Amino acid sequence: MDFCEEMDRRMRDPEFLRHVCFSDESTFHLTGYVNRHNCRYWSQENPHVISEAHTQERQKLNVWAGILGTQLIGPFFIEGNLNGELYLDMLQNLIVPAMRTAAAAQNMVWTDVIFQQDGAPAHFKREVTDYLNQTFPNRWIGRNGPTRWPPRSPDLTPLDFFLWGFLKDRVFR
Repeated sequence: MDFCEEMDRRMRDPEFLRHVCFSDESTFHLTGYVNRHNCRYWSQENPHVISEAHTQERQKLNVWAGILGTQLIGPFFIEGNLNGELYLDMLQNLIVPAMRTAAAAQNMVWTDVIFQQDGAPAHFKREVTDYLNQTFPNRWIGRNGPTRWPPRSPDLTPLDFFLWGFLKDRVFR
């Protein structure tokens, strides 16, 4: 079943979105530069925003966060660049335990929770996908997952449409 067919089937369930833990990572530059890669702005007018590109910034902080139902999961801070080993460790020791707590606080049955991640390279390391298949059998969305994330798709999570932009514009300016 392709992504569109699977999502169409799941979206017919009125509880579907409430049970998806949307997740993403973002980079915060501590020098005041705002990387708008993970910020989506909807407007009827062109705000004429000018965005500088700096690829050699040294002072930065990488952050993972998720949203499950009405609760924020994390944020969890990432030392250095995210790779498969670090992501697997975060999943096992930080992310999934926090998701279980958030699900219980919202009276969700754990076997109804669906985990979503995008196609970042660290997300599809073999050990990561094995862990996701064990922890979320047939209940995760991602690259090569049981519900596939569309290749070369833009990020489609609430984190991109609210959280990252809010934090970058309000906290780091």
